[in-house]
Amino acid sequence: MQRMLLCAETAVDPIILRAWPKALHIERGGAARLDELVARIGTRAMVVCGTTVANGPILGRVRGGLGDRLAAVFDGVRAHTPLDAVLAGARALADCRADVIVSVGGGSATDAAKAIAIAALGNGLDPYRSDAAVSRSGPRMQLPAGIAPHIAVPTVPGAGNVMLPTAGVLDPQTRAKFLFDDPALIPKIALLDAELVADCNAELTAITGIRSIVGAVEALYAKGRNPFTSGLALESIRLMREALPASLAEPGDLEARERSLFAAVMGTLATMNAGVSVVHAAGLVIGGRYGIAHGVPHAVLLPHVMRAFADVLEPVRARLDSALGVSAGEDATTAFERLSASCGLPARLCAIGVPQEDLPGIAKQTAALAIMALAPRPVGTNELCVLLGAAW
Repeated sequence: MQRMLLCAETAVDPIILRAWPKALHIERGGAARLDELVARIGTRAMVVCGTTVANGPILGRVRGGLGDRLAAVFDGVRAHTPLDAVLAGARALADCRADVIVSVGGGSATDAAKAIAIAALGNGLDPYRSDAAVSRSGPRMQLPAGIAPHIAVPTVPGAGNVMLPTAGVLDPQTRAKFLFDDPALIPKIALLDAELVADCNAELTAITGIRSIVGAVEALYAKGRNPFTSGLALESIRLMREALPASLAEPGDLEARERSLFAAVMGTLATMNAGVSVVHAAGLVIGGRYGIAHGVPHAVLLPHVMRAFADVLEPVRARLDSALGVSAGEDATTAFERLSASCGLPARLCAIGVPQEDLPGIAKQTAALAIMALAPRPVGTNELCVLLGAAW
């Protein structure tokens, strides 16, 4: 009977894995071989990073690893990847004549590198946008095969978007994100070096680690979920739930840092094929509007969305409880709330500066995002208002 049920579950709809990483290079101290990785796909590289990386020890290791293959360093990355920084990066790429981009940092550095590669094509960003808000005279253009290749070097535990075909750029005028989704944006190589992640501070470790768990949970109830993505998501949650407290207690624990990278890889493989929806959609809107770090509103919103989709999560409830380390008297939702709180993350939208009177506008903007179609059932503006209100 068990076998028959399993076959029935997997035969209802076709399982299509639409995206997969191009190359993962996992090695402690792997930054020392960046010159070899660049040589696989080009000749000289421009490093894209923010001031934290530029002013710390990580850039020195990257410079040393690149050697003569380093053309320039662009250190203008800022949180949420604002448009002006992207355009400045594209100009820097043209000036130094590099043919490879190496992003070093967190999600903003990775997104900046992807967007710089788009801007460097010379056609502007609008023709390639995937967000529903943009109006065009014709269909979205596919990115050409000749887009500058990208090596992503994460320096945070939740290093998921080093493999994603997506990117977001903040429009400073509307405070909304330009969104991009194209297989050409998946970095050619992702270098996961636990020695670089060991330098990540406690705040970023907590935010990006919790964000990784949020994404994996969203993959469990996404419309595109399947046995492959759910298995990856559950193991990702378990690994990160164990690695995150250990990394916070002892930042130099390379075993924990490496487990967190494995968790991020698995979680991203789940989300890039199953999808994310309500939490990430609302998190994008809130982060862009108020300049809140990507991941903080996600942590606040996830418990409320988990309760709303409790019926969808029911088939994996026991495995999710185990992955999140549920204790006596808890369920998966309260276990996540406990973990998030132990990492120092806030639990209410009011605590991160979201005005209550803005909730209807946030709900309307969230409902219009294309990724809302990946929710397990339709979620409209009214229900989003209720969820946001409960989280406020």
